[in-house]
Amino acid sequence: LTQGTTNIILNGSGTWSCVNSNGVLRNNLIINTSGTITISGVVAYNTGTLTYIFGTTVVTGSTLSISSITTLDTSGMTWNDVTISSGTITINSLLSISNTLSLASSGTVIFIGTHGFTTSNLSCVSPSGRTVSFNAGITYTVTNSLVSTGVSGIPIVFVSGTSSSYTILTLNPSATQNVTFTNARDIDSSGGQTIRTTPGMTLTRTINWDYKAGSNFFFFFQ
Repeated sequence: LTQGTTNIILNGSGTWSCVNSNGVLRNNLIINTSGTITISGVVAYNTGTLTYIFGTTVVTGSTLSISSITTLDTSGMTWNDVTISSGTITINSLLSISNTLSLASSGTVIFIGTHGFTTSNLSCVSPSGRTVSFNAGITYTVTNSLVSTGVSGIPIVFVSGTSSSYTILTLNPSATQNVTFTNARDIDSSGGQTIRTTPGMTLTRTINWDYKAGSNFFFFFQ
């Protein structure tokens, strides 16, 4: 566990890795180097501000794991996998993820800040329900696969952080989706394909959301 008020600046060449599960970095961390920083395995970060300014980053096979309040300002680099278990995440420049953004199975994740994310895959799988709050007016983009699977009676909820003010969640037209037992409120998905959830879920002030086909039964009487 590393924490305190000192800014840590990565300004040479080397590897950022965690030697064990307790290796959480909480200082402000700045990547600003003429060299190469290799991010290896699962690196745990929370509480501080993580900033990218300049330098070569190698992220193959790595995961940035966030478990509490964190500020991200890493436009100019692309992460491999990012896992967020809970907390308020401030995104102050575009967050780019080449593989999967995973929102762990319980708790609440709140996205705020001036920018959103672009990720290949967005995964939120919860057996106990959870809320994901997106910042109003900000765009979040999924290019390859959207998975949001809750369970009956305790759905996942996607909401805009400001009631009656849309957030923009765009699903690429060619992407796949598995959205079940997921409610949505104030989500505008008009820029991509229709997002389809389980019939009977609550869709409040949504754009381009609908229910899965083939699950409704119609009876006709003469």
